[in-house]
Amino acid sequence: MRALGIIIGILAVITMARSLSGTTERIHINDLLLQSTSSDLGTTINHVQFQLTGDEGTNIKCSSSVYKTVPSISIGGTCSKSTYHFVLWPSIKGNNYLLEVFHNKKAGIVFTGISKPSTHCSPEGSTSFVCRQGPPMRLAIRKDV
Repeated sequence: MRALGIIIGILAVITMARSLSGTTERIHINDLLLQSTSSDLGTTINHVQFQLTGDEGTNIKCSSSVYKTVPSISIGGTCSKSTYHFVLWPSIKGNNYLLEVFHNKKAGIVFTGISKPSTHCSPEGSTSFVCRQGPPMRLAIRKDV
């Protein structure tokens, strides 16, 4: 848990340093919702969805496929007909998820950034949970070198 905090801090410093170079894009994440299932083997993320605002548009709908029976370490998805996509990385314990966003720009240039969304989870059945985003999240994605 402490290591995750250190990693997030390091990533934030790197992102801030890169933002000074003019190779960043500021995006906003709203209405994040994720569904998960718990078992003796751990938590499986079943579905993720949210709205993204960035250079390519406002309130672009992003979502993953629905995974009911196939557990995955991470879950990825796309954002409507845009060139954004994402990966949600689960935590080992609790709801400390990491959201990594990618934006494929012209000429093979990719911007990427990662952040920990604030979520509040509640049960939805005996082993299912729904987690909703707290405050809107701002994220500076940078040119991947």
